[in-house]
Amino acid sequence: MLLFFAFADEFQSLAQHRGNAFNTLHPVPFDLLPYVEQGESAFREVKATLEKGAWSFEREDDGVQVRSLYSDKYKRYVFLSETVINASVEAIVEELWWHYDEATAWNRETTGVEIIKRISPDTMIARTIGADQGAAQFSTRRDFLSVYSRRQVGDSFYLGSFYPSGDVFTRRADGTTTFQSVLNIDIKVYAIFDPIVRLVTPLSLIKVAKALRAYAPTLMRD
Repeated sequence: MLLFFAFADEFQSLAQHRGNAFNTLHPVPFDLLPYVEQGESAFREVKATLEKGAWSFEREDDGVQVRSLYSDKYKRYVFLSETVINASVEAIVEELWWHYDEATAWNRETTGVEIIKRISPDTMIARTIGADQGAAQFSTRRDFLSVYSRRQVGDSFYLGSFYPSGDVFTRRADGTTTFQSVLNIDIKVYAIFDPIVRLVTPLSLIKVAKALRAYAPTLMRD
């Protein structure tokens, strides 16, 4: 959700918005149902990707671990970062969902965010402008639209976006939060640049995790 995502070219219809801990059948206009389905699709895909389990260690920096998984479905690597944040899961999710357009205040990997439309309390469309990726000069600054969704499963809260990618926040017994970020980057590069992507992507995930970890304890919402 916090980095790079893009629209798919086609939508699937959804006859009814599924309920969850946040949302119990909020009415959605028929013409907006495809966006809700994109949000559902992102949630399901991120959850399934996390459950695959065959992740390979990439690197660790100051308590942030990054792993990777080659996806046969997408024919590229998917990345996963993980760290512990000293803030309640409710405070973090509240901030990121309802104040996503203020993310540039703490996330330097994003230079601009605009919420285009909130489809329902659990689905929105937003425009995000990513920061330049430094050494990755083969990649231009990203400016894209994405459908974002919010879901809860037990003590885990999913904030997903349709490519799909997403963030997962899980409540810990001591009141802190485990933060996981799944990044399925849709960048198209020649094979010669793949090693650079493998280098730059973990660094970006680490920067975001550290930034959120530093920012979250300042939140007063709980």
